[in-house]
Amino acid sequence: MLDIATLVESGINDFNITVKYSDLVSLGDHLVERIIKEVVPVAAEKDSEKLLTKSEVMEKFGVCHTTLWNWARTKVLIPVKVGRKIHYRLSDVQKLLDRRGIT
Repeated sequence: MLDIATLVESGINDFNITVKYSDLVSLGDHLVERIIKEVVPVAAEKDSEKLLTKSEVMEKFGVCHTTLWNWARTKVLIPVKVGRKIHYRLSDVQKLLDRRGIT
């Protein structure tokens, strides 16, 4: 007899089953373990990206508020809102610096 996780992962999608409570709990545990293993590391990596303030970005590029606004409008450098404040991803800033040949 197959367990539920094996049946689901097999790709078969047209079946009827009767489920015991213990099997349902096992499936839940399996899904939680899989999420922890596959999703959490990716989410944590994205959350840990450094953000720069508007002032820091203006200083790096030697530009004013209007230029940053225009870059956001034309999708040259897209800002990230944290609460009511505007920030920029360090990776996005670095890519733009590299494209423009600025060190």
